[in-house]
Amino acid sequence: MAAKSGFLKTAIKDFKTIGAIAGSSPHLIEEMLEPVPFSSARSIVEMGAGDGRITDAIIRHMSPESQLLVFELNDVFFAGLARIQDARVQCLNQNAADLLQWVQPDSVDAVISALPLAFIPKAEKNRILRAAAESLKPGGLFVQFQYSLTDYGLLRRHFGKVGVRFELLNIPPAFIYVCTK
Repeated sequence: MAAKSGFLKTAIKDFKTIGAIAGSSPHLIEEMLEPVPFSSARSIVEMGAGDGRITDAIIRHMSPESQLLVFELNDVFFAGLARIQDARVQCLNQNAADLLQWVQPDSVDAVISALPLAFIPKAEKNRILRAAAESLKPGGLFVQFQYSLTDYGLLRRHFGKVGVRFELLNIPPAFIYVCTK
């Protein structure tokens, strides 16, 4: 219960950068990770790790040869990620828009994002999505959840194919974009 109250306390204090009132449900996390080819994915990026619930699930699914690069801007959440003691994981207290400073273009198998796109200014959102798209290998996946479909058109401009899923068992229910380069 402490982790849940810690999330809520941080979310209330910094709602515009967190964009949620509760952490992601196990149902949402599994629905987000289902399309990711973990058996072959060697380079994975997570944008907006929050309290690390999705990060933990990614780590459980990753192969021993995989690497995970995690971006989290919120200082409280970033400090909490220090608990992760896995040599395959690198956590950065950096802006996800700077992804290409950390990876080569066309080198990432999957980008998994929980960034609150609805609260991010359009120019910054475009920088983030452009960096994600450019980092992906051909056929690579970008997976993003949101509480509305407001950014569907924007995602279509950055990715060749955009599919949408819906997860009712989350607070609030969420849409999941599955985008392919």
